[in-house]
Amino acid sequence: MQTSKVNYNLKPGDEIVLPKSQFQVINHHAIYIGFDNKMTDWVIENNVYSGVRLIPASQFFQNYPKIKTVNVFKGNAFQREQLLRKVLASVGKPYDLFLYNCEHYTSDMLTGLPSSKQVDNFKEGFQLVAGIAAVIVFLNLFLNE
Repeated sequence: MQTSKVNYNLKPGDEIVLPKSQFQVINHHAIYIGFDNKMTDWVIENNVYSGVRLIPASQFFQNYPKIKTVNVFKGNAFQREQLLRKVLASVGKPYDLFLYNCEHYTSDMLTGLPSSKQVDNFKEGFQLVAGIAAVIVFLNLFLNE
């Protein structure tokens, strides 16, 4: 099995987490696919503009030159092959920021359960802010009577 030409020693099935913002608050998630028979190195991602797509690793890493984390695929060779079939069959699935973003996608492909800690954290933060705002409004109404 060949590893990526892009100096990250990636193997097919590895999840790549890359910073999308300067302070690494927002991350992009993708899965390294490996080489095809023409020796092109590939990554698969759920892209906001095109949904799930294959992209040459060289192009992908031009867009995202810094890797934050690599979650190494822990399965055996058979499981790796099954994962690659699954991700290739998913090309074209639509992107949805809150229901099926890049993190949902990689989680779905790797575990069978689409989840996004980034969306969960956003929802929790929003609920906290909404709760504080409701308390302020209530207190303001109560104190002004």
